[in-house]
Amino acid sequence: SRRRVEIVSVVCSKKDDIILAARDRRVDIISLNEENMRYFTDSVAKLLKGTLKIVEVPLSPIIERRGMDRVRYLRDARKVLKIALRRNVNIGLTLRPDDVMKVRSPKEIMSLASILDLSEDDARKAITENPINLLTENLRKLSSSYVMPGLETCKDN
Repeated sequence: SRRRVEIVSVVCSKKDDIILAARDRRVDIISLNEENMRYFTDSVAKLLKGTLKIVEVPLSPIIERRGMDRVRYLRDARKVLKIALRRNVNIGLTLRPDDVMKVRSPKEIMSLASILDLSEDDARKAITENPINLLTENLRKLSSSYVMPGLETCKDN
């Protein structure tokens, strides 16, 4: 049940899955990767506009890939970020470290974001503000007084 978790994140393998996740009100984060990044289009961004949903772009391939693989990833990630910014879609930047030695500070993540032509302000939002806003809103929705957007129950004193 959706009411048991704070955040629902999905990784989609097909374009139809990304469209479905964009439309599904239960999904909070659409996690992109090297394989599905090409499916994030302007039409998908239009579906996400005006919501708190986050499009998650991992930065670890910038560190881990070499040569043309890195170049292709940078090209695809820049395209996704450009579309998201143009459509006012919330962005999330992550590293997805698979061991403790790969964990990086927010400032290091922001410096990686500059490689993708993100401004310092947009990078800060993607690393801190967007995830915090999403979590805060979802915790509010999980409270016992929440009924639906704009409607909450009141306690009698």
